[in-house]
Amino acid sequence: MISPHKIESAINSTHDQTSFIKKLLVETLQWPLNEDAEKIEDISYEWSGEELNFFELDKHILEGQVWQIQPMLSGQQVWGIFILEFMNPDVFIKGKGITGLLRKVLKGLVPGRRKSSNLPSWRSDNILFICTHNWEHYRFAHFRSVDNGQSSRMSTFGWGPGTSSRTACEFNLPELEWPDNPSDKESWIKKWSKAFDKEELTKQFYKAFADLYYQIAAEIGETPGFRTNAQEQAQLLLDRLLFLSFLQKKRWLNNETDFLYSRFQECYVKDPEGYSYYAYVLYPLFEALSSRGKRPEQVGIVPFLNGGLFNLELGTDQKSALTQVRLKVKNSTFKKLFDELLNKYNFTVMEDTPLNREVAVDPEMLGKVFETVVLVSDTGGDFQ
Repeated sequence: MISPHKIESAINSTHDQTSFIKKLLVETLQWPLNEDAEKIEDISYEWSGEELNFFELDKHILEGQVWQIQPMLSGQQVWGIFILEFMNPDVFIKGKGITGLLRKVLKGLVPGRRKSSNLPSWRSDNILFICTHNWEHYRFAHFRSVDNGQSSRMSTFGWGPGTSSRTACEFNLPELEWPDNPSDKESWIKKWSKAFDKEELTKQFYKAFADLYYQIAAEIGETPGFRTNAQEQAQLLLDRLLFLSFLQKKRWLNNETDFLYSRFQECYVKDPEGYSYYAYVLYPLFEALSSRGKRPEQVGIVPFLNGGLFNLELGTDQKSALTQVRLKVKNSTFKKLFDELLNKYNFTVMEDTPLNREVAVDPEMLGKVFETVVLVSDTGGDFQ
């Protein structure tokens, strides 16, 4: 399987049609396309809005046409691969508007719904959409049939300016590598479909969360004042950081999308085994979020969040409120937290619906993680 580092390098080198074809599709994913192609039209067929029975396509898609990548397999190719160049980046930045449009395009490609029986067709499960704006914003989409008779469910993943591509590099895109035996249709469908398997992503996230939870709890337990409630404090710290990961996604932390990590890097470079990140960044941040007072310079502009999540807790062994004990968690531990959790997974503020989901960590998933951790802690079981 392709290394995440190679995929990341390809993404960073992609800035136009030519580099998208050569760097990502051919050299990295090993798709058997003409590597000398300079434009998408060199490797694709054109579908018009009329052929798709979607007459308003030109209001959303560049030149009003969808590109179908030419079959890369002699004989019948089980997957249909389509590229859409959006005029407006809002569908990628705001996460709205792409679902309805792709469903209309899908109707023009499946048997029984297409305009003419003379046009090629695919099962909805066997279509891969690659959406882009200006070859900077990307969204891969796949529809899967559901058993209850409803419309197919769309799953997506992607990346763009100011957003992390690490989940795509480590989890999604490796599955879209050209298969060893593309003539094995069932195996190929299964392989590429795994790129959109949120259940598998959820399992990996649970495992990473649990490992870090127990490590941080053990470290906190070594601090006087927190010996008897170390797991509770570890849970609270992780809850806060995961919640803040969503807030920074919306630029609520000093109008930055990398507020937490950029400040961590400064602390870690100076003292990897010290405790400065919690003491001089997180502690003041939690204070600021739980009060309406003036914000410290290192915190910047952040909102007041009512609700108690960021109220500063005293350890249960603490005898005097005047000498509140701060948690002690090493910068090196936070590095592992960023490497294996906060920076590894894409966080989305959009929760799943029955017909649409993003292959990313969402608020609903976090709620399930927190419930599982509490249950395991109470029963003394294993975190699966």
